[in-house]
Parts: sequence; structure tokens; C-alpha cells
Amino acid sequence: MKKTVMLAMLVVGGIAVARGLDVKLREVCRIYIGTKSESLIYCHGKWMPISLLKDAVKEYVSNVGGDDIFETPEVGMLRQMYAVIALQAERGVKYKTYFAVQNEISKAYNELRNELAYKLWSCSYNQLQPHRQSIIRMVYPIVVSDVEPRSALLRRS
Repeated sequence: MKKTVMLAMLVVGGIAVARGLDVKLREVCRIYIGTKSESLIYCHGKWMPISLLKDAVKEYVSNVGGDDIFETPEVGMLRQMYAVIALQAERGVKYKTYFAVQNEISKAYNELRNELAYKLWSCSYNQLQPHRQSIIRMVYPIVVSDVEPRSALLRRS
């Protein structure tokens, strides 16, 4: 039996908003920012400093795999590395910390996209023609879900 979760999506990086999307639980990378120690972030089962978050997100996204395979005339068969980043911050977290976490997530995807661009066309993602950039974005779509703080969820019960 496949376990799925319904998420309302907020998306960064110019990707369209998707609401009520069925996502397999293994495709969700949970990132939690607490107020007690904003220097440590909880990411997919481990506490770590923000400086290690980029590499953790890269590792997660590149290993989550995807069931969706698509074909392009230019490249052939490619697998979509679909992962949802579920970002949850407690109320009272400094905006500076929240912004730093979002930046690390963006850096992770930028590096993954650049690595694939170099592998396929021997140049950076930013140097690619728009149609080639869209192929890379199909492989590594950026999907970030902004999850309500636990305190807000507890008050609703």
C-alpha cells in the first residue's frame, strides 16, 4: 500500500504553484527550524548547522529517485528527481535564519542543475538556451511546501 500525503505547495524558483498534490512520503524532505537553537536545523532525520543543509538537500534530492521518466529528442530518456521540501519554522524564528535556510535550498538545486548541464552539454545551467534549461528544470523541479508551525497546528485541535 502506497502512503501519500496531501500538501499545499508554495514553489520557489519561478515554478507554478500546485495545491493538493499527492506525494509519496519518501519524496518529502522535512526541514524544521526551531527557536531554541536557530544555528541547528533538523533535516530529514538529523540535526545540522545551516552550513551543511545544502549538501544534505542535494544528497536527498539526487537519491530520492523518481517514477516519472520522460524522453526528449535532444537527450533521450531522463528520470525526474521529484522531491518536496517541507519547510517548517516555529513562530518567532528570525527572518534572517529562515531566509538563510531558503538560500541553502536554492543553492542545492542550482548546483544539481549545473552539474546536469555540464554532464549533458558541457556548460553551466545559466549558459544554456531556454529550452535546455526547461529540460533541466523538468529533471530537478523545485517544490517547497511552507508547513504551518506546530504551535499553530496545536491550537486548531
